[in-house]
Amino acid sequence: PFPTRRTSVRLPLTKVGAMTRSGNAARRIAMRQPRQPILAVSDDEMAARSFALLPGVSGIWLDIPFSQTNTDHIPACLHRLWQQGSLVADDMVLVTAVSYPNDGNLMNLIETHRVRDLAASLGWMLHVKQQRAG
Repeated sequence: PFPTRRTSVRLPLTKVGAMTRSGNAARRIAMRQPRQPILAVSDDEMAARSFALLPGVSGIWLDIPFSQTNTDHIPACLHRLWQQGSLVADDMVLVTAVSYPNDGNLMNLIETHRVRDLAASLGWMLHVKQQRAG
């Protein structure tokens, strides 16, 4: 069984992020009815729109190609969500995705992140300070 509901109860999570092309991850997580809002991110615009039909899910299209050979799109998507205000520094987010897709691989990656820590370690704060100054 997928551990999102149990994990979302035990950790101080504020959001669940599903990086999903087809919506499979968003559907599976929504079925577990976590207390936290689900941000379902896709690089397929039509699929992202359809995610809004799922309970507790916000479908978000980002023009960031999902890679088949690495996971670089995940921090890029989180950064964009932070820039857009969908994630804030005080959030703790559980992220799920398919890393290195292969037939039958479904959500084989789960991470938790304090957004404040991501922002500091990946230089997002500095980037914002530079934008505001300019």
